[in-house]
Amino acid sequence: MSILGEIRAAVFDPPMLRVAYGALTAFIIVWLAIPVIIRTSRLKGVLYEPNHRSSHSGAVPSLGGVAIFAGIAVASLIFMQFEQLMRLQYVIAGILILFLVGIKDDLSCLSPWYKLAGEVAACLAVILPGRILFTTVHGFIGFSTIHPVVGVLLTLFVMIVIINSFNLIDGIDGLAAGIGIVVFASFGMWFFLSGHYEVLVIASSGIGALLAFLWYNVFSRKNKIFMGDSGSLILGFIASFFVILFNEYNRDWTVPHHIWAAPAVAMGILVLPLFDTLRVFFIRTLRSQSPFHADRQHLHHMLLELGLSHAKASALLVGFNILFVIATFLLSMVVFSVLKLILILLLSCIVLSEFLNQLLIRKLKKTTPA
Repeated sequence: MSILGEIRAAVFDPPMLRVAYGALTAFIIVWLAIPVIIRTSRLKGVLYEPNHRSSHSGAVPSLGGVAIFAGIAVASLIFMQFEQLMRLQYVIAGILILFLVGIKDDLSCLSPWYKLAGEVAACLAVILPGRILFTTVHGFIGFSTIHPVVGVLLTLFVMIVIINSFNLIDGIDGLAAGIGIVVFASFGMWFFLSGHYEVLVIASSGIGALLAFLWYNVFSRKNKIFMGDSGSLILGFIASFFVILFNEYNRDWTVPHHIWAAPAVAMGILVLPLFDTLRVFFIRTLRSQSPFHADRQHLHHMLLELGLSHAKASALLVGFNILFVIATFLLSMVVFSVLKLILILLLSCIVLSEFLNQLLIRKLKKTTPA
């Protein structure tokens, strides 16, 4: 081997170095790209105008997803060893489809049905030719291995739910990015412990990209920007890809750090977006409204009504998600039943939601004249 080859092997071959390079590269790309995107958006008038549901005032650029997409895509393509992660090209195709759908929606509001069609197309690109799908539910309600047709339908349903759950929580500064960092870090930690370094490169690139975006979204006054659908859709898509891999890798009981109730643990990692989506759909159905009816029933809206700022509300919800991740992994060591662990998570979320609801009711009673 030549000296140049030895240097390359020493600098780029060690997996953890590539993981670190991925995070740093994605961070730099997003950090440098966002000011350019903001200037271009202002010149072209591509700004998000607040409406009756908005928690902001004033027009703000909403193409932060362009920078996030570029950061994750470039860093992953440079530092991943493709031969170590089969069928990755289909995942990239799915991300690209959703990025284009998100951009279209950010620039000119896209019909919900067209958006859903794009989501289905992106998911099927992974499921059918890529053959990345659920083959087991780890004993949930008595089932272990599932029929391939059931696996396709279940995978499509789960991916659509996760993608839209990220899209729905992107309502206040820092929330979608903060939850994305928690989700990527949680799955990334397990991928690291179990030796799946190529997937870890994607997770670390996502974390680097979101950390850079978070600064502009939450803390910058001069260069404030929103993620937009172009960002939230691809975050949800990547998270759903991680869920599938996490579930399937844990099918083998001999893998390092095997998780028995893998589907429930994945739900615990995604607890905030999943529960918030389930909760608002349930409330809207009780009110005889369409589950897709836009309103201000989300948990982050409740916290804003209680008087918290965007930053404090996001920090509280992200902290709640972190606590649930820790609790879920600890419980998975003693509760091997997927169903039991899901019920524990669901009941805990309901208790927390009702607590916030009671706080809001008390505040309204105090502020309402007798």
